[in-house]
Amino acid sequence: MKSVGYSIIYPPGCKELSESLRITDLRKRLNDLSAAFDKLSETDDLCDSDGETTHHVDSSTQPGKFDYLKGLLLLLTSPAYSEHHDRDIQLRVGICVCKMLKIF
Repeated sequence: MKSVGYSIIYPPGCKELSESLRITDLRKRLNDLSAAFDKLSETDDLCDSDGETTHHVDSSTQPGKFDYLKGLLLLLTSPAYSEHHDRDIQLRVGICVCKMLKIF
């Protein structure tokens, strides 16, 4: 497993990413990650949908609910994945990164 300075923790039901995976396997695992991020986003939206908007004075000092995914975000943005030789993999990595940024 590649070191990114954080523990790499995957959402439930997602398998580990590796640079040595075949493209079809990597594509499937990225699709699984994307679906898991959708579920995390939906559950987070449900928790916040009490009808009221809450504003925090400074939320940057509060630990985030999904901080455990920072290592995975750093892994996905590493050149091994963001600059992958297959354009389809680059696209799927980009989608995963966007979905992660949405839930952060």
